[in-house]
Amino acid sequence: MTRSQSQANAALAGPRAEARPRRMGDGTSRAISADAPRISSAKHPLLRLRPQQVPLLLVAFVVTVNAWMLRATTDSVAYLDDASIHEQMVRFASRSVAMGAWPGSRWFPFLNLGSPQFLHYQGLAATTVGALGSLGSPDTAFRWSLYLLLVLWPIAIYWSGRIMGLPTAAAAFAAALSPFLASTSAVGFEQGAYLWIGYGLWAQLCASWLLPFARAWTWRAMDDRRAVFKAVLFVTLTAAVHFETGYLAFLAVVLLPWMRGSELRQRLTRAGGVLLGSACATAVVTVPLLANSSYAALNTYLSTTGLVRGYGAKQDLWWLITGSLFDHRRLPVISLLVLVGAASVLWRWRSGLLRLWFPSDL
Repeated sequence: MTRSQSQANAALAGPRAEARPRRMGDGTSRAISADAPRISSAKHPLLRLRPQQVPLLLVAFVVTVNAWMLRATTDSVAYLDDASIHEQMVRFASRSVAMGAWPGSRWFPFLNLGSPQFLHYQGLAATTVGALGSLGSPDTAFRWSLYLLLVLWPIAIYWSGRIMGLPTAAAAFAAALSPFLASTSAVGFEQGAYLWIGYGLWAQLCASWLLPFARAWTWRAMDDRRAVFKAVLFVTLTAAVHFETGYLAFLAVVLLPWMRGSELRQRLTRAGGVLLGSACATAVVTVPLLANSSYAALNTYLSTTGLVRGYGAKQDLWWLITGSLFDHRRLPVISLLVLVGAASVLWRWRSGLLRLWFPSDL
């Protein structure tokens, strides 16, 4: 190769990278080419997470497992429980909306001799999902609402816990445990109450998303009047979607002001505002319910059972003590955690009352 050819090749290759000296650990220097591959110092995305973001991975993991384990819920099947009526109500609402009619003003003829079902049996959830189903298939809308409400419920628990002021880790831990609740009666906020093998309590499942937020915003409203409207909104929606769960939302408004001894008068005043606002807002549901009570359908099969009349305080306390209220047929892990949490709340509540009534002695 001639000298001129070498110069031409060097010109085509571009400027040559110069070697740069690098000080080694033994004090010597070595020349390292500038075009040598460098080892990246960037951390793995998981290692870049802040400590407060780590609990979110736990919530995401639980939701992912739920999505996989409950995937069969979206299959088209014939329901053998209350879900059959709920699905029929969604179909009825879908047809009503398609015709431009309000489902609550129509006679529901598909149960016994018929009744004003959407007035006396909380029809808001069925109307909402039915309206979505009118854009496609009401049956598909019902199945996917059941699936998504079950799968994503831990997110509602985490989110409401953060609204109440729980630390990120505590809210995430509560969310992670939420799918594992299991009671003897199988009608609580548990997966067995909503799946095909259970009672199919779909309306209660819808309300289970609203109740945590109703309690969370009620708790916030005790200290911040700006949260009163949101508390009224979620208490009202909870009662409109499911009457029995609505009782629990109203009960929280009565009890939460007493959980802290300081500024009791202010907290009671705001609780009264939440109660009054919620009572007025739910009148759109309660007034037609009472006006048409003589036409309400009676479930003669369940009317004498504990599902309607309750099991009694003695039985409920026994289930609580034996762990059957939260951990049916398994080790009472959640029951023990509930006990620890209740003891902690009771101690803090007692200390607050002591500071309220005997400030000079503390």
